[in-house]
Amino acid sequence: MDLRPYFITPAIALGGTAFVLSAINAFGDSNARWQWEGAFTASTVFIGVFLWIGIGRPARLPRYLPQAILPGLAGALLAGAGALFWDNTTNILALICAIGIGVVLLPLYVFWYSRLPREEAIQLTPGRFLPEFSLKDLDGKTVHSDSFRGRPSFFLFYRGNWCPLCMAQIKEIATRYQELEQSGTRVALVSNQSHENTQKLAARYDVPFSYFTDPGLHAAKELGLMHPKAVPFGLQKKAHLETSDAYFPTVVITDAHNKILLADQTDNYRVRPDPGLFLEVIDQAVQDTKKDLQV
Repeated sequence: MDLRPYFITPAIALGGTAFVLSAINAFGDSNARWQWEGAFTASTVFIGVFLWIGIGRPARLPRYLPQAILPGLAGALLAGAGALFWDNTTNILALICAIGIGVVLLPLYVFWYSRLPREEAIQLTPGRFLPEFSLKDLDGKTVHSDSFRGRPSFFLFYRGNWCPLCMAQIKEIATRYQELEQSGTRVALVSNQSHENTQKLAARYDVPFSYFTDPGLHAAKELGLMHPKAVPFGLQKKAHLETSDAYFPTVVITDAHNKILLADQTDNYRVRPDPGLFLEVIDQAVQDTKKDLQV
């Protein structure tokens, strides 16, 4: 049983509680000042990571997040040193907050939760042709994979509007859309979220992306991209999602013949490829197509 869906919501709640408690005690008149300051350091880093993801909306974060792991451990060490050498008393609650976040929650988030429980989809191996599948466009019409032949295609399979990193990745691609358009590449965004949520996403950007939905995740199963219970506990109802299943975040680039040129199947939801890589692959595909036409 994968416990990831049940980790993040309680973890953020615990981190927020620790942040409030430590903020009150670290700067107040406490006999365990250093222990609370250690807890404040660790909890601030922990909450800061999610604030940055939710508000700053980075398109990617480092795999091992040393910017968070090292300060979190430092907070735990500060609390331990305070209990051993500097404070007049040992405060069990402060130590639990500092060590629990700096040594347990932060490493669990970085090294376990962020990893995606996926196996590589061999049907998307570069050199193979795109498998047959069907999607729904914004008008509710069925679109078959064969219709993508004729020009290079850029497929972004994303988890949904509820995923801030997916939204940041889409925004990043939108800023490079002119370069993609010049190469004649079709950009297709695919998820299993509702038609209404997809329309809301389409309204955000003034670029002619092709938006598709996959009700029932039938295409996701054909492509090997279905992520069972991907949505964190408590978010499904809030985000008006019909299911807790979603796509694994994946980028696939095909040439004009639907041959797969690149398939980025990231194993970490925080690690997304740079658009420069996509453009290099597409430029090479365009050049190869021109050579074929000359022959």
